[in-house]
Amino acid sequence: MNFRNNHSESPKQSDPQIPTRRRGRPKGSRSSQVPSAGIAEIGGHSFPHIPVELWKQVSEAANMFVRTIGAELNAAYAQGIESKMVHLLDEALPEAALALGRATLEAFARRERGFHGTTIRCHLCSGCLEYQGDVRKILKTRIGKISPRRAYYHGTCGHSAAPLDILLGVDGVHAVLPSLQDTVAWLSASMSYPEVVKLLDRLYPSKFSLKSVEKITATLATQVENQLLEESYGNRRFDCDDSLQPGVAVVEVDGGFVLVRDHTEASREFKLAVLGRLPDDTPGTSSAEPGEVDRGVKLLEKSFVGHFADPDQVFSSIHAEYCRRGLDKLKVFHGISDGGSWIMPRMPFLAEEGQEISLVLDWWHADERLAQIANTLHGAGTQTANDWRTNTRADLWCGRLEEFLSKLEQAARDGKTAAARKELQGHHAYFAARRHLLRYQECRDRGLPIGSGAIEGGIRFIGKDRLNRSGMRWNIRGAERILQLRCVKYSDRWQELAEKRVAKRAGFYQRVRTAWYKAA
Repeated sequence: MNFRNNHSESPKQSDPQIPTRRRGRPKGSRSSQVPSAGIAEIGGHSFPHIPVELWKQVSEAANMFVRTIGAELNAAYAQGIESKMVHLLDEALPEAALALGRATLEAFARRERGFHGTTIRCHLCSGCLEYQGDVRKILKTRIGKISPRRAYYHGTCGHSAAPLDILLGVDGVHAVLPSLQDTVAWLSASMSYPEVVKLLDRLYPSKFSLKSVEKITATLATQVENQLLEESYGNRRFDCDDSLQPGVAVVEVDGGFVLVRDHTEASREFKLAVLGRLPDDTPGTSSAEPGEVDRGVKLLEKSFVGHFADPDQVFSSIHAEYCRRGLDKLKVFHGISDGGSWIMPRMPFLAEEGQEISLVLDWWHADERLAQIANTLHGAGTQTANDWRTNTRADLWCGRLEEFLSKLEQAARDGKTAAARKELQGHHAYFAARRHLLRYQECRDRGLPIGSGAIEGGIRFIGKDRLNRSGMRWNIRGAERILQLRCVKYSDRWQELAEKRVAKRAGFYQRVRTAWYKAA
């Protein structure tokens, strides 16, 4: 922009530290006149590639913007600027800027309406689509609604197309631009849908209904699921690489329950895994006490995988993420779980050829079972029960497995009733079948974690904090979508997958555009 200043000043006069007075003005007089700075009009020749009509419309919107803020500022200074500061900064000027933005979007969308000639070839079949005219569509953007008219095509094959919709990524159910769809789903991953509606109403000029928020979230979650499904095939390893790197990959798996309304049971289990690697300098903890399990042990670059699917599908997704993260290239695979029958038999298959497989039963789960055994054997809360648990736990902690299992076997014989003996026999059988997982002394010596704190926290934070809120009942498909979004969000992959969706939309549009131009 060019500015005209009708008053020239010497360097001394322009110094803000030196008070000055203009020659010829009475000492005590005041003047409302200030050096005028005219805003020069910018001609279209400055931007030769912009269509003339579009530039004219944008210029009119810009002139309206200048007039609006000029009137607001003039009124504010006339009435006393301090009393109008909040109004200007918080309301008047932002609203004027939004109005300019919406007018510019409207003008641009009207100009680029997606017209590709009177006939285009259908990208879904071999038929032709004929231009039917321009159809208005209301689009929601981050600065409010716009209502451009888009070229609309229809063919005798029964298919239709609005090229502008496909280009903008709004050719589906929602007339919401992709970045705003992304924001809606991001919020829905953390808040209930009613909370999202209220927050959007405060943040954006465009208004959203509860149903529209649910539909937008479902659409984006489906896209995310498809991306993850593609990765589950693309990240599988078909080659054997013997050059493993030093390091420990950690995988913890568990399940949690969510109340549902479209299932034969009142609740449904979701299955979750947390993956990461240990810091290279993780020290051993041989001298630690049982109450100090994994204190200070942190997983680096944690990521989450969750599903309501069957165990085989869940572990297929876990394996894909395991390979994507490069954990398959570390020397040690370390798996932790509560010993569930759907978990431990599948754990070793996550490891790649050449990796050392290290499995351990979650210490806290084992300790909780010992408390149950002590209470059944000697009575809940008694000193005898506490002493028995302390001594037996010490054997397990220090790796004295023969003594530990012998005490459990003796406890099963000492039960006071038939029901107690049956329960105690079940506990003994549980530990005996998982003897190879009771490696607490060995793992502590090597600095390997023995507690599943990361997955326990994940079950609560990733799953239950969003899905188990008061009064919530989910259909399983809806709960699955939210679980997927939360796993992506808290694995710090949201932006990465969003950028891939942008690239995929652009590639799809280019393929469709090529098909359109094949019309005779």
